[in-house]
Formats: sequence, C-alpha cells, structure tokens
Amino acid sequence: MASDSGVGQWRQTVDRKMKAANRYILLFVDNCTAHVSVSSLTNTRLILFPPNCTSKLQPADQGIIQNLKVQYRQTMVRKMLQYLDENKPIQTIDLKDAVFMMAKAWDNVSQTTIQNCWRKAGFPGEVLEPTHDPFESDEEAEERGLWERVVQQYPLLVDVPFSHFASVDNSTVAENQPTEEDATREALEAVQPVETNCTCRKGDDDSDSDNDCISITEPTPPTLIEAPEAVSVLRDYVMTFDESGAREKEFLRSLSEMEDVFLRVQAKEQRQSKLEEYFQCNAKSTYKHMNHALSQLLL
Repeated sequence: MASDSGVGQWRQTVDRKMKAANRYILLFVDNCTAHVSVSSLTNTRLILFPPNCTSKLQPADQGIIQNLKVQYRQTMVRKMLQYLDENKPIQTIDLKDAVFMMAKAWDNVSQTTIQNCWRKAGFPGEVLEPTHDPFESDEEAEERGLWERVVQQYPLLVDVPFSHFASVDNSTVAENQPTEEDATREALEAVQPVETNCTCRKGDDDSDSDNDCISITEPTPPTLIEAPEAVSVLRDYVMTFDESGAREKEFLRSLSEMEDVFLRVQAKEQRQSKLEEYFQCNAKSTYKHMNHALSQLLL
C-alpha cells in the first residue's frame, strides 16, 4: 500500500495535532501490510509489534474487537426482530446502515473495557472493576432475551449461543490486498440490474459490453422541508415516554439542536433564493432598457 494511504494520512494528521499541542507520543502498531512506515513524523514515534504476536500484544485483540462485534450484532438482532414483529421480510443491511451501526457499536464500548484490554496486553495500569455485577447485568439480560426471541422464530438456532453468532466472522481474512479486478467485480455484484429499462440479452452481438444493463438506483434523499418535520415527529414520540429522566431530556435537547440547524440552513437557502431572483429580475430589466436605448439610437 502506498504511503499516501488512509492509514498514513491518519498518522500524519495525529502527528500534526501532537505538534500543535507540543506533545510527543508512542504509537504501537502491528505488522499488517496496511501499516506502512511514515518517515515525516516529528512528534510521533512508531513501535511495531514483533511478527506473529498480535493476538497476545495488541489490546484490540484482548476483548475490544469482540466487544465491538457483540454491540454490532445486538443491533442486527434488534433490526431482525423489528422486521419479524411487523411481519415484513428481513432486509439486507446495506453499506450505509452498516457504517452507522458500527459507529453506534463503537460508542457503546466502554472506557473500562478498553483500559482493561490494554492492561491484559501487558501495558502498565490498574485493572478497573466493572460498576455492575459481572455475573448478571441489564445488558446481558437484554442480550439473552433478544436472542431467545430469535431462537423462537428460528428453532434451528437453539444450540447456537449468541456469543457464537457474534463471533461468526472471526476466521474471515481481512488483511489481503484486493486487486483492481477484485474491487471491480465486487462493485458490479453489489448493484442490481434494472429489468424495466433493460433491452439487451446475454449473447446479443449488439451489446457493447456485459455491463450495459447495470444500474444503481439511488434513494430519494429527504428534503430540507421534511427534515424539521421528522424532528417534530421524533419529539412527539419522546414525549410519550412514561418516564422523564436525564436520558429523555438529552433526547429532547439533541432534537432541538438538530431542528435549529435545519431551520438556519432553510432560512439561508431562502435568502439565497431571493438574492438570485433579485439579480435575475434586475438583469432582465437592465437588458430591456439597454435594448430600448439601442433601438432609439438606431432610429
């Protein structure tokens, strides 16, 4: 991978921030081929783990990644149950949904989990005790209840614990560098052919290429008028909660901030539209007067 890769750019960004803050840091990385050496770092020192020691020395492998997967799979199960409760077919999770689900899962990984995983990997520091009973917690009870509902719908999963479901992709290879041909093939497989507008058939000589019938249908984005309306619907829903605690107040505060942003953008676009209309009207009027003046001169 070239030195201008995303990983290299991220390191340079971190290094610039450390330089601006007059700080010097150590950055521990494994021997993944994506982790290229960056020679232009000034306030960041890279330390590579020895080969074949990632599973023992990398804090992410001591439980952070597993906890992230558990959080992500819990969201998958909730979505699955939502479709089942509404008697709808289970929809495939697209890339956009996956990104948002992963971001949510990462936010749910606690600081205690991260610190303990660093300690388990051999870095100095105290092991922090969890604030809840490790043998039974609200999250564990909820997780077990969600998976039991899935098993009720799919009895074949009765012998599959949720922990196995969360770790189903542990053996998936994630470090191979895809070739350009691999990336092109995966992109073509991801799109759906549009049959209504497709007239070519396999084997036709008139077809310029095998990809003439491939089309990507983008969903219609919400409008700026619909966005505040959606916020209002969410606010009304939050107001139906039986309890009004700190969490509900935080929801309402966030919704109010979103509404303010949408309304400001809407007002800005309206002002811009009025300015454009003003200049268009003045341009037409000026052109009319100039045309009349030229006519008088020609006479």
